[in-house]
Amino acid sequence: EWFSAERMAAKTFRSSRDRCNYMEDVVVAADAAIKADSRSNKEHEGMGSTIIMGWLCDGEISLTWCGDSRAYLYRPSRGFWQVSKDLSYVQGLVDDGKITIDEAFDHPYGNIITRSLGDPEKKAKADSKVFPVFEGDIFMLCSDGLSGVLRDRKTYVDGQRIETENLEDIIDANRHSMAECRDELFAAAERNDWYDNVTAILCEIVSGETLPADMVEPPVSYGV
Repeated sequence: EWFSAERMAAKTFRSSRDRCNYMEDVVVAADAAIKADSRSNKEHEGMGSTIIMGWLCDGEISLTWCGDSRAYLYRPSRGFWQVSKDLSYVQGLVDDGKITIDEAFDHPYGNIITRSLGDPEKKAKADSKVFPVFEGDIFMLCSDGLSGVLRDRKTYVDGQRIETENLEDIIDANRHSMAECRDELFAAAERNDWYDNVTAILCEIVSGETLPADMVEPPVSYGV
């Protein structure tokens, strides 16, 4: 509804801040709609959701999210990174240095999120991030039904590799086709005993600026 042509026709989005502001308003509106439905429909009482959105415009991507649905960036021969940040209890433990990212993957409290849509205790508040995109970049937005059963990359414990499928290797092996890549991610999630809904959107940047030769590190966000 908020991204219909009619609704957006009267708007101007000259900057990344304008786009992020709009998506943050979408999060607030979706939160209010879920709460209203929960109050009026007993079958939906306690209903909630996470959300993540990506807006590509003028060589940039603007990301807005609430909860632990994620955005990832894959750059061929450069790396694979989670470019959103979970709004969750376990992420707070990682930020405080109490556990490692690898330990967070199968933490027993991994399902506790600190911000979401439909939380009756507080109004939804989104986070946003903006950074440049380059030709060849592949973005994936997904629910924790995918990222919760497949690790981000090869994982080693005491020098020994954990023999399990991972997101980076699957995307790297299937980067020639986003449709095939999506299908293989879903198949891998099923093979690894998926337990929740699995949602994923893949987007390849097929034209645009060339990635600078010296840009190796994960993308750095700038002010929005």
